[in-house]
Amino acid sequence: MPTDFRIDAFAVVRANAPLQDAESVLAGLSIPAPDPAMYGQLVGSAGATTEPCTTDQHNDVVLALSEVFGSTSDGLAATGSCYQQVESGHVELIADAIVRGLN
Repeated sequence: MPTDFRIDAFAVVRANAPLQDAESVLAGLSIPAPDPAMYGQLVGSAGATTEPCTTDQHNDVVLALSEVFGSTSDGLAATGSCYQQVESGHVELIADAIVRGLN
């Protein structure tokens, strides 16, 4: 049973692109408040009271989702970058060890 795993650092970095796209789309969305009159006289007065709050809450959820996608995207990009830096450092260490061994 293998005890190691491999990470494709470039794939981790590339994985953030769809999340960035989703962040942009969601950040640009705004749900308009409906006209409470559409509910008619019986429900319209209640709708006038509740509907602005409901619409505001929906817009807050959309904004929060946008922020989640954005922070996840940023985290993936940072993680991929760290993996790339570690791999570059390992390559340098191995190269130095080979050069020292040849001398």
